Amino acid sequence: MKGRKFLSIICALVMMFAISIAIVDAKQVSAAETTKYYYGTSLVSSESGSPTITSSLADGVKVTFKKANESASVSYKHDLYAKSFAISFNSTSANFDELWFKLADADNSTKWVKVTLKQADGKIQYKLEDNEKNKTEYADTGFDVSKLADGMTLSLADKNFKLDSKDFDEGSVKTLSFYKNIANLSYGVAGVDSEGEDAVVLVTKINEQSLVTADSKFTGENRKAPVIISKEDKKDGVDAPVTTAITADVKAAANEDYTFAYYCLDVLGTGWAVSVDDGEKENGKLSLAVGDVNSEMVAKIYATDASDNALITLNVKAVKDTQKVTLSDADGFKAFIEQEMGAGVAEHLVATTEGNTYEFPHLYRDDFNAYFTCTDGIDSFDNVKIQVGYKAPGDDGDYTYASSYAVKINETGRWYFVYKVTDVAGNETVSEPFRVFVVDETAPTISVKDKVEIVEGEKYTIPSATITDNAAGVDSRYTKWTLYAVDEQGNRTEVKNVKLGEEGYDESLLKDGVLTPAEAGAKYVVVYEARDNAGNVAANEEMEIEVVESAPTYTANPFNDFVKTALIVVACLAGLGIIILIFVRPKESTLK
Repeated sequence: MKGRKFLSIICALVMMFAISIAIVDAKQVSAAETTKYYYGTSLVSSESGSPTITSSLADGVKVTFKKANESASVSYKHDLYAKSFAISFNSTSANFDELWFKLADADNSTKWVKVTLKQADGKIQYKLEDNEKNKTEYADTGFDVSKLADGMTLSLADKNFKLDSKDFDEGSVKTLSFYKNIANLSYGVAGVDSEGEDAVVLVTKINEQSLVTADSKFTGENRKAPVIISKEDKKDGVDAPVTTAITADVKAAANEDYTFAYYCLDVLGTGWAVSVDDGEKENGKLSLAVGDVNSEMVAKIYATDASDNALITLNVKAVKDTQKVTLSDADGFKAFIEQEMGAGVAEHLVATTEGNTYEFPHLYRDDFNAYFTCTDGIDSFDNVKIQVGYKAPGDDGDYTYASSYAVKINETGRWYFVYKVTDVAGNETVSEPFRVFVVDETAPTISVKDKVEIVEGEKYTIPSATITDNAAGVDSRYTKWTLYAVDEQGNRTEVKNVKLGEEGYDESLLKDGVLTPAEAGAKYVVVYEARDNAGNVAANEEMEIEVVESAPTYTANPFNDFVKTALIVVACLAGLGIIILIFVRPKESTLK
């Protein structure tokens, strides 16, 4: 019995050894979970660095950026009306190099503008940047650093930022990219000193809405009704929040969706609610399905679904909408667009260097109301679609309408573009065409490998480079490469590319673009050149070639294959032996 057990162990060990020769590198992959922190109904959430977000109730929303993290940020979770944007904040523990605030387009987060503040020589400095790579250098605000602890207000008016009463430079980055003036807010710090205190930023007010309460975020003497901005109400030329109940008669296109012409912004995230004909309240409702012609309904907008009194009451009447929006001031509109495009741009546009797109001027609500008239009060800025149409040079067909204000500019020459306004009933108004001559002042770019290795005696075809151009197109007449041999001192000697039928073809190292090097250790360099059809010359790019020895031929040892086969056979026999020992037991006999 003991002999059989010993044999079983030996067989098992042999089998494990045989199996082990078939195991290759095993990698362990682990995924770290990303934690997000929320306050209330997602007022702010952690974006990076895991800051602590709390409400001190008496002070506002406090964000603590841990000293263990060099940088950290939080994101405001609700849309803001950027045209009257303002945020009040202070920092009692200013252990950071930079404090930044970023507004991003709510419809396209790739469009943003960012304000960064820093402390230098006892003063607060600022800089601005945006997604178009526009950027300013740091400039003085004129405020002492102590102002950070006392409290400051960063606001936005006429697309220009202001810190308390001081306007930022008129030539600085402006918020031209925002669609309908709506934006998302995020803010954070960078350069936290791990030897200092935690960096603390306290946000006390957003868009005139106080975040400071005496007991909870829903009550308290400083708690106003949610900010619901009306299209009609104005205060000092900007939209003012509705704080008292109003009633309005509204005409809407029959059998279409009517979008409420109000921006409902509750800075504490409780949202708003709408009831139709005193039915059940629906949170966050944005539009109303309108019935047949002459049908009527009443839409009431409340601060929350728990509110008893409507802030806004709309008496909606469905009408047949056959009238299109009128361009009431065509000359003024043309002048406005040309001014927004910049001096000379309306007649002479330089093609962009990246993305091949040009962002045409956006029409915001005030711009729309200044040059367009909605007849009979049926349409409004909130209930129309605005598109940019374009024709490329040589295009004699209809205008192509972009899905946004960005138009792909990939040809030089004279372009035509228009603005089209479409109401919910499908009535269209098209502006007179604008003519823009597009020129290309950007050289093409050449992309090649930095270095390759080739084997002596083997043929190598010199590869073409990848050449891209933004508008005019690559001029093939001036696209070429040249091969040079490089000696030990770095001197270059051109290697002529001999073509079939030319003298010296048979003995040439380089013929028909194919290099056949005979000596290991030799070095070459290929120089690539290009220009576009507008005459812009690209910066030359180079690729190094190094000739290496051919790899030795490996001949398999038959004995290794024999050993591997033998081990597999032994492993199988060992496994069979274990099965026999476990499941096939001999009968025991009793001697009498």
